[in-house]
Amino acid sequence: MKPVNIYLITIFFNIFLITSCSNNNQTNFNSNSKLIVSDKKIIIPIDSKTYPESGCSFYYLDRSGTEYFTYYNKNFNEIHFYNLDSLKLDFKIKVSVKGPDGIKSNIAGFAVKNIDTIFITPKGQKKIYIINHYGKIIKVIDYNNYNISDSDKYYFNHSMAYYSTPTSPLVILNNLFYINVMPNGNWNRISDQEYPRLPIAFCLDTTNHHILRLKMSFPKTSFKYNMWQYSFAYGNGYFVYSFSADNDIYVTKDFNEIR
Repeated sequence: MKPVNIYLITIFFNIFLITSCSNNNQTNFNSNSKLIVSDKKIIIPIDSKTYPESGCSFYYLDRSGTEYFTYYNKNFNEIHFYNLDSLKLDFKIKVSVKGPDGIKSNIAGFAVKNIDTIFITPKGQKKIYIINHYGKIIKVIDYNNYNISDSDKYYFNHSMAYYSTPTSPLVILNNLFYINVMPNGNWNRISDQEYPRLPIAFCLDTTNHHILRLKMSFPKTSFKYNMWQYSFAYGNGYFVYSFSADNDIYVTKDFNEIR
């Protein structure tokens, strides 16, 4: 048995939202934060068939209040559910590549809404598969075939497929799916005229089958240093972005107004 160590980080983070008295009614963000690595850790034993580096893992709280550490096992294209109370594997979900419930490639990311609604983002496909706890496909969101305006289509076609990972989790608000993307192709060939137009996210309307390019692009540092990677988080109605080689944090509610 090999242990997977999860170190606990205690975060003291207070954000004060102060509405200014200026005419543009801007919001200023002042924060006091302290990041402390504690001496506590969670050790979860894994068997010899489980690859000890996942690339995709999430915390999941089910309806009964049971806490899970969900873990992608690359060796067998499986999602493991480790009970954080017993620190043991409760169950695993095999995601098929071939056959009637095959996703045609390995997992590149996932998100768990509940045990029978698990979103799978496969490698190299602009699709989102929804499976149940048996690994059976219950729906496929093929956003490559969604309606999109001609002006947005160019940027969509020049963007990578979306993968739901800890640095780019799937955000679902009602029927709207917010997916983050990076430019496709050779990044060295992106011109200084083109980079301000490259979107970092699209919004999928899964009811009307429409896709919209969101009005937020990459900072100048991405182009300057040819480093387009970033991470983001969502909470309390805000999308928060952190870019490689950039000292600023970008905060938005609607992708129109950026702080």
